[in-house]
Amino acid sequence: MIFAVDISWELQHVWPLPAWGLAVLFLSLAAWTTWLLVAQQIAWRKTVVLSTLRLAALAGLFLMLGGWRLSFFETDLPDLLMLVDDSASMQLPAGDSASDVGINRLARAQRLLAEPDWVQALEQRYRLKMYAVSEQIRPMGSVAELQADGQSSRLGDGLLQLTNAQRGRSTAAIVLMSDGIVTDGASLRVAADRLAAQNIPLWTVGLGGEQPPPELAIDEIVADDRAFLGDEVQVRVLLRGTAPAGSEVAVELRDRDSDALLARQQVRMESSPTRTVVPLTFTADRPGIWNLQVVVPPIDGEIFTDNNRKPMRLVVRDEPIGVLLIAQQPSYEFRFLKHLLERAQGQGNAAENLIRLTSVLQDGDPRYAEQDRSAAALPPVKPDELEALDVVILCDADVDQLGELMLGQIDELVRSRGTGLVVVAGPENRLAIPNGSALADLIPVDPRGLQAPAGPQSRPLVVERTRLGQAAGDLPLPAGIQWSQLPPLYWLMRSAELKPAAQVILATGDSPQQAASLPVVVSQVVGAGQVWLQLSDESFRWLSGSSAHNFHERYWLQVVRKLARRKRTDVIESARLQVSGSRFTEGQPLPIELTLPKSESPRQARVAIGRDGDSPRLETLYPTSDPQLLRGTASDLPPGDYWIRLIDPVLAQPPDPVAVRIESPSSEFLEGHAALIAMDEASRISGGKLLTAEQAAESLLAELPAGRTIRLRELPSRPIWNHWAAAALVVALLSGEWILRRRWGLA
Repeated sequence: MIFAVDISWELQHVWPLPAWGLAVLFLSLAAWTTWLLVAQQIAWRKTVVLSTLRLAALAGLFLMLGGWRLSFFETDLPDLLMLVDDSASMQLPAGDSASDVGINRLARAQRLLAEPDWVQALEQRYRLKMYAVSEQIRPMGSVAELQADGQSSRLGDGLLQLTNAQRGRSTAAIVLMSDGIVTDGASLRVAADRLAAQNIPLWTVGLGGEQPPPELAIDEIVADDRAFLGDEVQVRVLLRGTAPAGSEVAVELRDRDSDALLARQQVRMESSPTRTVVPLTFTADRPGIWNLQVVVPPIDGEIFTDNNRKPMRLVVRDEPIGVLLIAQQPSYEFRFLKHLLERAQGQGNAAENLIRLTSVLQDGDPRYAEQDRSAAALPPVKPDELEALDVVILCDADVDQLGELMLGQIDELVRSRGTGLVVVAGPENRLAIPNGSALADLIPVDPRGLQAPAGPQSRPLVVERTRLGQAAGDLPLPAGIQWSQLPPLYWLMRSAELKPAAQVILATGDSPQQAASLPVVVSQVVGAGQVWLQLSDESFRWLSGSSAHNFHERYWLQVVRKLARRKRTDVIESARLQVSGSRFTEGQPLPIELTLPKSESPRQARVAIGRDGDSPRLETLYPTSDPQLLRGTASDLPPGDYWIRLIDPVLAQPPDPVAVRIESPSSEFLEGHAALIAMDEASRISGGKLLTAEQAAESLLAELPAGRTIRLRELPSRPIWNHWAAAALVVALLSGEWILRRRWGLA
């Protein structure tokens, strides 16, 4: 940076008479000499030439009488103040165009100031002073060392401070390179009014676009945490973000241990904030614990990338699925389903038999159980046999024959151990469930509102997958095939009332023209398990047809695998208190989870949240559908370091406390888009102009006002009235006139 002075000069004189007297004297002499020439009656051209020479000589004599001299002065260049915003918002993209991708706002300013010719041209015309401004204004050292880390933008205060400091100085202009975001102190409008009062124009170089900056975040992951070897595991990612319109964002599922890519999906984003559900699917091809994470690679211009990844855990079991199939009569549904489950093959240890089947025919011949390898005369009742079950299927079973003891055991398995339950309605028993039965509480419909048809219907019932079923990803079919293409059903129980947590997966209508409003398959989560109600026993029809021969197998294996995944295989021996994350932004809810051992089942729990020096705050955790899991949310916590402890219930082995940090959100990023309108207004009020970075590089130097120089001291002058050249000029003019007069015979 060069602070230079300039040398200026000017012609000065010392006249012996007032200016008006000299003018009268000169005009009088000029008129008299001209009259003398005219009186001689010579040719007009000669008169003009002689008059010009005489008047020029007379003017030279008058100038010499004025005492003219060339005076020199040492002058100070006018100040040009260059301000560069280095607040945190300058990390955001430099603009909205494709050329701005990957360039932040501060880098654009640094690139402009790194042009040596541009800066040198300014230093030749002005005393260039450079400052950085964020929380405060300060002289700038090296431009390349600037970091956009200021936690607030006090642009107005910085301009006012400079205005006060420039009193008595000649200031050509102030140039502000910024995005115009002011988070504290005086506004740009207030500063512009002060600048206008002191006649200092503000020229602004707008950095940043008018669109919000790109930002991607994984808000939630919905996926099973357990699977069987060979399962297609579905992971649903709730993605929130803003990106340039039309851009595509990759959502990836990776193995955290090996960084192997398991699944990838491209999502088209819009410039406005978007929330979308992204499905990812992969095959669990090895047993054991999988440490996974969903990753969204940052896009160009994205600043905060901590929320671009989220971990998840999956336990893959390598063992056959234990299924108990109970039916009263050997209906078509029972026989086809039993045959399917017996011959289903898997992978690994379940390569020969995917299903470990136990089938019970309530009205069957006792000797049947001796002849069939999967059959049993009675359902299992021993605790170890019940614990080995993953799914229980009641296929038009007689509930009275099962008894309340067996139904109570099934209820306990579903709620506590996560065992799946499938209830298939059929014409034999028509879901005749007594009031107060444990089964009545498990199924997702009110059994009192069930209505069975008198017989098979003559009109076919075409099944459709509901929007809820599609959104949940349940029962997908191969590409290009719709559920409506499968063979129709002819027997269906009507359900008048669904329970609040029920989800209709498949449905049909009373007529081909009517919307699918009659439930066919209804599901709900009960405790740790899931219950699947099928209101028809005719899924075997999906075996028929040339293109649908495998849909019966596909449907049932999907159902069995889905329900079996919820089965608990781990035994919770001690309580666990956890929070999904350790750092949160002020205002962001704090999700708290408490997992209790089976021996503890309180209706609610209380935790204390506190920090050193403050009184703790109490929050309540409430039970979920899983009786061993309680959840709660804490919000409105001020910034600081907190601990979370369980205070109720009092356990012999309490869980370890959890430490979390609440951070203040930077106001620099609340809006993100540049305040170009405010910058333009401030420039116009003060007499300056708003330019883009490209315009500044091309025309700022030409458009800036020149400013006013200040004389520091006078240097030795150089007199020119008595210079030999001046005397020689007068003599030359007089001699020229005399020579011409002699040649023309006038002397």
